[in-house]
This record gives sequence, structure tokens and C-alpha cells, in this order.
Amino acid sequence: MDRTVQMKSLKNKYTTINKIVHQEYLRFGFTNDLQDIIRDMNLILLSDEREIQKIFRTEDLHLLMQKRDENIFLHILQSENGNFLHFQTPFEEFIIIDRDIKLSKYNEVTIIIFVLLLLMILLIAYTIYKKLSPLTKIKEKIENIGDEDLQLDCIDKNSLDEVSLLGKALVEKSHNLNDLKIARDVFIRNIMHELKTPITKGRFLIELPNTSNNKEKIQKVFFQLESLINEFALIEEVIAKKENIVKKEIFFDDILENVLDILMLENEEETVQSEINQVKINVNFKLFSIVVKNLIDNAIKYSDNKKVKIQIQSNSLLFINKGKPLSHPLQKYYEPFFSHHENNSQIKESFGLGLYIIKSILDAHKFTLNYHYEESQKENIFIIIICP
Repeated sequence: MDRTVQMKSLKNKYTTINKIVHQEYLRFGFTNDLQDIIRDMNLILLSDEREIQKIFRTEDLHLLMQKRDENIFLHILQSENGNFLHFQTPFEEFIIIDRDIKLSKYNEVTIIIFVLLLLMILLIAYTIYKKLSPLTKIKEKIENIGDEDLQLDCIDKNSLDEVSLLGKALVEKSHNLNDLKIARDVFIRNIMHELKTPITKGRFLIELPNTSNNKEKIQKVFFQLESLINEFALIEEVIAKKENIVKKEIFFDDILENVLDILMLENEEETVQSEINQVKINVNFKLFSIVVKNLIDNAIKYSDNKKVKIQIQSNSLLFINKGKPLSHPLQKYYEPFFSHHENNSQIKESFGLGLYIIKSILDAHKFTLNYHYEESQKENIFIIIICP
């Protein structure tokens, strides 16, 4: 392959990396998800200032290209040991190292996988659109009788005449439709939020060489997408329909095993430390698995050591992680997509959607979620109080 073709391929590769890093960084900052994406591409991330300066002192670097997007400067440097993507922002700088500078073209397998992934996403979007589109028409009809809704508040709620009964029925239906609208908004935003990570990882994985390890990673992406789709259906049922759920006695170990299969954690035995053995709880298996999954995911994401402990005390389940306490009362995080920037920095604390879903499922179980911070141990403790 001549140098012109090599440079073009390098430019395409690093333009893709820069685009994703740029988009993720501007939207969410230097998050764990961004670091995971970089590592999934078999790239090396350096953010320590001393390590970065060491590279500039010891490596014989040559500038390949440079680019500026808004407030992010990118310099792509080359040496005998690899290529270095040097990102500079108003707040920090970091380097992404590409040791494997051998170029690879798309092969037929990766193209087929990408097409299948794209078709699956389009099918999901079309199915969701068809399912939720009638809600828009219903909403428009309710909006057309807005003034009449105000008059219904004046009706005597204790009256049993036909007009009052009709008025109360309309008010009840109006409230039900409002609940459906909220559920639709949360449902769609949940899909956008949750599917973002596996889709982004899939986009990067098809850029990588066609190895058995990369194929396994792509299979995990498909498995995660399937699990999320099933989870979305259950969430929509609980939040929108609010039907009575079916519960039965289940060993907590079985729920935890199902959750760990979905999360696909590395070193899960060290990351999730459960002290619960042979304990049964009366729950809906699939719905309560969503609760446990979200609590474990948040605990790991916002902990100092990336670990979570699960304990049982009397009639309560405890999820414990080391880290800073919540900046606001727990109820504030029940608001969908509530977020908080700590001291105007790039560190964003956001549990809103996850805790909103957790609360909805626990309400359906008639369980309660509490929060406590143990100052002496520097531990966050989320407590599910299981009602008999």
C-alpha cells in the first residue's frame, strides 16, 4: 500500500476517533463511558500530566496533522512506537496512543454485521413509533377541550348525577392520558440514553481487525441490545399501565445471577460482593432484576473503587459503595434526567432516569427506597425496605 493510501486511511480512522471523542466529551465530559470506548478500540489512554510530558521528552515525534473543533485542539503525532492523538481542552489534556499502526480494511463480515445492526436499530425505532403514535392523536383531542377541563374542577365530586359522573370520568381519563404522555417521554428518552453506549461501541468495533476477540465483543453488543429491548417493554408496562404485577418467592441469588449476565462485568466476583445466601424475596423476577441492575450499575459508576457490596438486614436489602455523598435529597433524583455538575466542573452526577424507573417498580411492589451516607466509612447506602 503506497504512502498516499496509507495517509488517507489514517486520516479516516483518526477523524472517526476524533468525532466520537469530541461529541462524547462536549456532551458528558471525561466520563467512564468515554474511557471504556477508547479501551474497546485497543487504544491506550493517558491523562496524567507527568506521563504526557514524558512522552514529549522521550519520543521522537513528527506532526502528521492537526485539527480544531470548537474548544478542543487535536494534534496527531507519529513516532517509531506508534501514533499519538493529543487532545487539549480549556480544562485538561489527554493523549490516546495507537500502538497498532497497521492499517486494515473493512471486510465482508464487518460490513454485514454493521448492516444488520443498523437494520435492527431501524426496526426497533419503527416498532416503537407505530406503538406510540396513537398517543399523539389522543393528546391532541384532550388539548382541544382544555377550557372544559378547567370547568370540571368545579363539579361536586360527591354528586351522583349523570353530569357529575361524566365530568369525573373525563377528569380521570385526562389524568390517565397525562400519565401515558409522561411514560412515553420517559420511555423514548430511556431508549436514547441506554442504546447510546452499545451502539457507539458497535460503531467502534467494526473499525477493528476481524479477530475472534472482536467478534465476541460484537456478540456481546447484540446480547446487550436484546436485553435492553426486553427491559424497555417491562418498564413501559409498569410506568404507563400501572397494572398489578405478578410476584412469587424467588431466591435473591437467582436474581443477582440474571443481573450479572446482563451487565457483563469484568471480574464480577470482585466488583459485586454479595453477602446474601439462600434468601427468598416475594417479587416479580424480571422487574426486580431491573431494580437490582440499576442500583449495581450506579453504585459501580459513582464509587471510588468501582465495587459494590450487597447485604441484607432484617427486611431490607442494602447496596453499599464507597464515594462522595449525594449532593441533593434522594427525592430530587427521582426526576427524570435530573443532573448536577459538581462545583461547575466536568464531573456530572446524574441518576435521574435510573432512580425514576427504580421508584416506579418499587412502588408497584409496594416497597420503599431509602438512602443513608455513613460518614465514618465514606459509604453510600441505598436501602430497599421490603414490605411483608
